[in-house]
Amino acid sequence: MSVSNDLREYRELFLSDILSDSQANQDLNHVGFFRKCIDLISEDGVVDEPIEIAYKKIDQGISIHAYIYGELDGALSIFTHEFLHLEDWEKPQARGEVIKKVQRAVRFIEKSANESWVNKLEESHECFYAAKRIMNLLEKNEIKIINAYYFTDGVLSENTKDYLIDDVHNIKIRVKPYDIVRLRNLEESDSGMEDFEVDFEDLCGGLAALEANETGLKSYLAVMPGHVLSKVYENVNQKLLESNVRTFLDFRGKVNRGIKTTLKEEPEKFFAYNNGLTVTATDIDASTKGTNGAVNIKKLTNMQIVNGGQTTCAIFFSPKEKNFTDIDLNKVFVPMKLTIINAGTDATEESLEEAEIFKAKVSEYANSQNAVNQGDLQSNHDFHIRMEKHSRRILAPHNESGIQTKWFYERTRGQWTTSKRVASSPKQFERQHPKRQVFTKTDLAKYENTWRMRPFDVSKGAQKNLMEFYKIAKVEFSKNENQFREQFYKSIVSKKILFNSTERIITKSSWFISETYTRPFVVTYSIALMRDLLMQKKKDLDLAKIYEEQSIGGSLITQLDATCEYVFDCFQDSKFRNNSSYREWAVKEACWHRLKLGDHTLDHLDDSYILNHREVLDKAEEDNEIGKIGSEIEIASNLFKVTSEEWEELVSFQMDRGFIMSDKEVSIPQKALGMLQPGGQLLSEKQMSALQTIYKEAIDNGFYFNK
Repeated sequence: MSVSNDLREYRELFLSDILSDSQANQDLNHVGFFRKCIDLISEDGVVDEPIEIAYKKIDQGISIHAYIYGELDGALSIFTHEFLHLEDWEKPQARGEVIKKVQRAVRFIEKSANESWVNKLEESHECFYAAKRIMNLLEKNEIKIINAYYFTDGVLSENTKDYLIDDVHNIKIRVKPYDIVRLRNLEESDSGMEDFEVDFEDLCGGLAALEANETGLKSYLAVMPGHVLSKVYENVNQKLLESNVRTFLDFRGKVNRGIKTTLKEEPEKFFAYNNGLTVTATDIDASTKGTNGAVNIKKLTNMQIVNGGQTTCAIFFSPKEKNFTDIDLNKVFVPMKLTIINAGTDATEESLEEAEIFKAKVSEYANSQNAVNQGDLQSNHDFHIRMEKHSRRILAPHNESGIQTKWFYERTRGQWTTSKRVASSPKQFERQHPKRQVFTKTDLAKYENTWRMRPFDVSKGAQKNLMEFYKIAKVEFSKNENQFREQFYKSIVSKKILFNSTERIITKSSWFISETYTRPFVVTYSIALMRDLLMQKKKDLDLAKIYEEQSIGGSLITQLDATCEYVFDCFQDSKFRNNSSYREWAVKEACWHRLKLGDHTLDHLDDSYILNHREVLDKAEEDNEIGKIGSEIEIASNLFKVTSEEWEELVSFQMDRGFIMSDKEVSIPQKALGMLQPGGQLLSEKQMSALQTIYKEAIDNGFYFNK
C-alpha cells in the first residue's frame, strides 16, 4: 500500500498538534493522541465522551483505555489504541494485529463478570469502577451490543474490511477501527461528520420512490418500511439524526408513548397516523424504475433525518421495551421526503452554508410530532451567527508578543480548517487566527456553564452539557437578545483564557496525580467554587481585565492553584464522593452542594482581579447599554441593505392587505424608500425599530421579494 504525500503532510500536522498540546498539558503523547481521537468521534456523533482509564497493568493480556455505556441503546463501548509516533507507520496493520490489541480490552469485559477478580482491583483506580460497572450491567443483562474501538496513527490494510471477533457472554461485538486515513477524512469533512453510506440495496433490495423536482432541488417521495428504518438506525446510530436533535426524549412524553402504543396495537395504521420523516443526503445512487419518475434508491450518502428523529428512535427502541417485544415492524411503514443537498466532503463553503440554512428551515417549518424549537440555537441561529461575526471582526488586544490576533468561533465544525485552506495566504491566516484560539459551540457551553456555576452539567460531557446550556440560553435569548452581543463574546474569550490557564496550572502543579484523570472535573468545579465564594460577598471576577491582558497572572494564578488543590483533595476523598467513581459523582448536583459546604476561602486573591458590589452593578448597566447600541447598529445595517425596489414592493404589499398611506405599516416603509433617494432624510432610532418590526411582520404574512 502506497502512502500519498498529502497523507504524510496531514499526519505531520496531526502529530504536531498532539505533541504541542501534550507538552502544554504535561501529558504523555499517547494520551494526547487518544484524546484527539475521542474528540473527533464525539463531535462526529458516533459516541458520547467516554470515561478515560489511566494505564495500569492489570493482568497479562488485559488493557482498556476508556469505556462508556449508553443506557438508551444498551451499547457498551470500549476503547484501545496504538500510538506509533516515530515507528514505521506506513506499513499496513493486518487484521490479526488489530484484533490482537482489541482482544486486550475484550478480556477486561470477560474478567469483569468474575466478582472475585473485580474485588482484587485497586479501589482507588478507575479500573475498579469500570469493572464494577460492567459486572453490574452483565448481571442485569443490560448490555445489548459491545462496540470495540481501536485508534492508530498508522494505516490499516486495504484488504481488511470486516473485523470479526467472537461474542462475549453471548453479546455480539462490533470492532470499529480508525486509522490515520479515516481520522483525516473525519477531521477534514466539511459536513461536520465522516462520510457514510446507507446501502438500501443490501438492506431491502432498494427503496422505491417517486422523483419530485418541482423546486429545482433533487427531491423524492418514498415509503420507508419500519424494519428497514430500524436496521438503518442500528447500523448508523446517532449519526443518522441531524446533530441538533440527537437527544431522544424517550417514552415519557405523551407523543412518544402514543407512537409506541400505535406500533404495538395498530402497526398497519402507522403510515396514516404518523407525519413521517424529512431526510437529506449529500448523494444518491438510484436507477429508473418504469415511467412517471419512479426510481429505485440503491444508496444514500450521509443520510440525515432532519425531522422525524423521535419517530425513528421510537421504532428502533420500542420492540426492546418490556411488554412491547411482540411489535411487528414488518407491518409498519413511514412516509418519507428526501432532498439531496451538496454538503459532503467535496462541498464548497457556499454550498455548505446553503445546506445548513436549508436543513435549519426544514427543521423550523416541517410539521413533525416533536418539532425542533426555533429557539434551539441551531448553527444558523442568530446567537451563533452573531458570535461568528464578532470573532471575524474583533481584534483582540496586543498579546505578550505585541501582536493583535482574533479568536475564531467555529459555528459549524471544520470552519477554521476550511477558511485556512481557501485563504490567499494560509500562513498569514494562521498567524492572525492561531489554532489555540479556536473555540466551538461545545467549548462555549463548557465555559459558560462553568461560569454559571453548573459544574455538574459540564462534567456530563460536551454534548450533554451543550444541551443543558441550550435549555437556559434559548429562553434568555428570546427574552433579551441584547445581552448576547459584543460584550458577551468578549466575556467568552475571557472565560476561555481563564479555563485554559486553570488546566495548565493543574497540570504543572506538584500536587496533581495525572493518573486519576480528574483534571476536567477539578477545572470546572474550582472556577465555579471561586465565583460562588465571590458572589456570596456580592463580588465577581473582573473578566474585562483578563480580556485586556489576554492572560491571567499574579494573585489569580496563586488562588487558582490553591482552590484547585482543595477541590482535587475533595475528589480524592472516597467519603466526599460517596464511594463512587470520580465521574459518577461529578455529574451529580449533590457533588456541587457538598463542595460548597466546605470551609475553603479566597485568601490569595487580591483586589486587582475583583469587582466590588458597586462595580458589578455598573458593569451590568454598561453591558446593557452596549447591547442596546449593538442592536441599533445591527438594525440600521440590515435595513440599509434593503433596496428601493424591495421597499416599493413592501408598500404595495401592505396596501394590498388593506393598509392606507396614513397607517405606519405603509408610511414608515415609504419613508425608508425616501431615505434611499438623493437628499433623503434618515429615519429616527424609533422609526428604524418600528420598520424592522413591520418588515418581519410582513414576511410572516407572506411578503416575498425575489432578489
